[in-house]
Amino acid sequence: MNYLIAKLIKERRKAAVVLQKNYKRHITQFLFHKVLDFEKNFISIKWTQEPAPKQVQIIGSFTNPPWGKNVDLDRCPLRGTFVKYMSNLQEGTYLIKYIVDGKFRCDPTLPVIKDAAGHFNNVLEIVSDVSEAGSARDSILGRPISLSSSLIKGLRGSHKRTPRES
Repeated sequence: MNYLIAKLIKERRKAAVVLQKNYKRHITQFLFHKVLDFEKNFISIKWTQEPAPKQVQIIGSFTNPPWGKNVDLDRCPLRGTFVKYMSNLQEGTYLIKYIVDGKFRCDPTLPVIKDAAGHFNNVLEIVSDVSEAGSARDSILGRPISLSSSLIKGLRGSHKRTPRES
């Protein structure tokens, strides 16, 4: 009798582990799709470089006054990256620089230019692109992409911004 009770307890534990794994996978997928839906209406600026820092900020010509305010990037536990969603950026070309754990850095995956003062900065170009059919599409450096690939690879320079409905 004790053998059967021990066996039953062992099987219940195995079943509980399987249920927990499936539940966690379901919740993770649900949250990931919520993030994808959320990102459709925003420009996302990401820091994906290793090793993972404790704090990441950006500064650039997009603030008012330009280069006047550090903007904190939030840690995304789903992707293990730092990200900032912005909806207030207008079309144009912006110079940005990352502040990673207190040190100025450029993202090597983004275009880099040297400004008049001799400082290296990343270039972020925001343009609106509407195809002939009237539907907007996202692209990076002129190539169409899916949002899932942009989540994995991070922002790579230009980001086509879809027009908002009023």
